[in-house]
Amino acid sequence: MTRILLFSPSLPERTYPGRPPIFYLSAVLRRAGHSVMTADLDVIKRLDFVRLLRTFNPAIVAGTSLSIQFNEAIALFASAKRHCPGAITILGGNHATAAREYVYPLHRSVVDGIVVGEGLSALSAIANIVQRRRWTSDRGDVPGLWFCEGEQSINARPSAVEMPDDYDPDLPYDSSYDFEVFGTSAAGRLRTFQMTTAFGCQNACFFCFSSVNKRGEAQR
Repeated sequence: MTRILLFSPSLPERTYPGRPPIFYLSAVLRRAGHSVMTADLDVIKRLDFVRLLRTFNPAIVAGTSLSIQFNEAIALFASAKRHCPGAITILGGNHATAAREYVYPLHRSVVDGIVVGEGLSALSAIANIVQRRRWTSDRGDVPGLWFCEGEQSINARPSAVEMPDDYDPDLPYDSSYDFEVFGTSAAGRLRTFQMTTAFGCQNACFFCFSSVNKRGEAQR
């Protein structure tokens, strides 16, 4: 069993907190028998994240970010390296996928690898090789993983397109998720949780990797 901490940086521009992608990841990893904690930085504070690092002592710290969240993601990875120096740090998300050749060499002191594309299969594979203590020898077999050996950047074989019907996300609840419109009702106060019904949106904008219509050359 590998201890894994998944995080999402804060995104104040959103009208509600919550990063459903990490809850898909957590569900897949828990199903495989790993011990997983999630940290949504729209819900918890930075000091809470540091306390979680110290108490949970994860073997893997993985985070996802949009471009606007990237600087905070790097700061969170720096905290992970400071408080859990032995942890493997993995970055995913749209920004890492689009700018991997620039991002990774620049931040390899705090990021051990970047997952290009969807990370469900990749992170499961990473958890398995870390559990077997074969990160250094077997990381080249992880689909979609970029990493460094000395000054050289290594990119593994491309990751496969994930099908959302194959996965059931965790459904977390936190009081900060509640919408005010549900504050009172005939049945009393109602609670809200985050739920994703598809990977990505119906559009295929040229700058985004989250469309359900086209991912690379694969039609979905």
